[in-house]
Amino acid sequence: MEPDACGPPAFGDGPQASGSIAKVANLIAGDTREVTISGAQTSIGTHTATATELDNANYCLPVDATTPFVIKLADVTIPSEVIIGEGAPGVTSSNLGEVAQLLVSNEERGLAAEGVDVRIKLEVNRISEEDLNPEERIALAARVKELGATVGQYLDMRVYKQVGDKLTRIEKTVKPLQLSVTVPDELRSSGRTHYLIRGHGDATAVLATTQGDSLEGQSDLFSPYLLAHIDGSAPSPKPSPSPSSKSSTVVPNTGDSSSGLVGLVIVSLAVLAFGFTLRRTPRTKSTM
Repeated sequence: MEPDACGPPAFGDGPQASGSIAKVANLIAGDTREVTISGAQTSIGTHTATATELDNANYCLPVDATTPFVIKLADVTIPSEVIIGEGAPGVTSSNLGEVAQLLVSNEERGLAAEGVDVRIKLEVNRISEEDLNPEERIALAARVKELGATVGQYLDMRVYKQVGDKLTRIEKTVKPLQLSVTVPDELRSSGRTHYLIRGHGDATAVLATTQGDSLEGQSDLFSPYLLAHIDGSAPSPKPSPSPSSKSSTVVPNTGDSSSGLVGLVIVSLAVLAFGFTLRRTPRTKSTM
C-alpha cells in the first residue's frame, strides 16, 4: 500500500503565538514533532512564515505550509522632559512630547516596550561668553552689534536622547520645537525690547522678539542661545524660509500645546509560531 500524499494546508486564521516551535495537529497519541519555521521579521507590515522541515519522516507538511502574520504599532509613548539648570530662565516646549516620538528608532521603541528607560530631554543651562567657541563668539557678537543690542544672558540649550544609561546629544531635531523662554526678572524694564538669538557655528538667527515677559519662537538646532535687549521698540524681524537657515531671522511661532502619541513597533519577534495539520504517512505493509 502506497503512503498517502500530503493533503491541502490546514492553517488557522493566522499566527497563534510567538515563539520558536509551531503548533501542529493530527498527531498520533504520544507522538511529538519539531517543525522548522522560516520568515522571521521585525518591520511593520504583513509578512509570511513558512514551515520548511519536520524531524520525522512518518509525517509530512501541507502542500502550502505558509501563513501570514502582521507586526503592528503598539500604544507606547516615549516620555520627554525639560531640565532647567541653576540660574537659567524658565523654558517650556509645547510640542516636545510630539517631537520626542520622532527622535527614536524602531529598535529603541522596542527597548522601551520591554521596559528600558527611553526618553528625550531638553536641558537648559546658563553659560558665560567664555564657554563659547571662537566661531560662536564672533557670530553672536556680530548679530548683537547689528541689532544695536546689549547682551543679557548666554544659554546653552541641548536635546538629549536617553536609552538606558546611554545619553546621546541631538543637535538637530526632525521637527522644530516650539519654545517659550521667560525673560529673567533682572533683565526686565519698562519699554525694553528683548531678543532670543540662536548661535550655531558661524550662523545666527533671531528666533523671537518681545516687549513682554516671554519670548515665543521655534528652533530645530540646539547649541548656544543669547538673550539680548535694547531700551525702546525695535522693528519686527523679517520671516525666514527655514528655522535652521544660516544667518536667518525667524518669525515667532508658538505652535499648539498638543502632545502627540505615536505608537511603537514591537520588534522582539524571533520566529513566528502558527498552527497547521500534519498527515501521518502510513507504513507500507508487505503481503505474504
